[in-house]
Amino acid sequence: MCAFRLCNASRSVAGFTIVEALAALAIATAMLAAIGSLMSTSIKGARRIDDRMVLVETARTLAAALPPRGDATTGVTSGELNGIVWRVDISPLLRTASDKQQWVPKRVRIQVKSSAGTSFALETARLGRRSQ
Repeated sequence: MCAFRLCNASRSVAGFTIVEALAALAIATAMLAAIGSLMSTSIKGARRIDDRMVLVETARTLAAALPPRGDATTGVTSGELNGIVWRVDISPLLRTASDKQQWVPKRVRIQVKSSAGTSFALETARLGRRSQ
């Protein structure tokens, strides 16, 4: 058998107390919560980027499908492509164009909107024949 002092001394350094274990668990929980929050924010950001890229690609597809510059008439056209609502607005870029010019610059605005409400607009200029 051991002396009273030696037994108490060995018991006090034998392991962690319940308070120390709970403190370690609280710290680990806080760290995991912070990591989870960062992951959630990162995933949401990646999803937004994916949605935006779909809208940009749809706008580029519509821009590539515009009529040749000589056939582009002013006006508004709209429709739906793969669940994305789009609108193309062609209008004169300059209000005071000379009557002598055969070609006039036209403003082309392409707007696309997803079903989730995210929207994207692309604006460019094209030459078009003067409307008679």
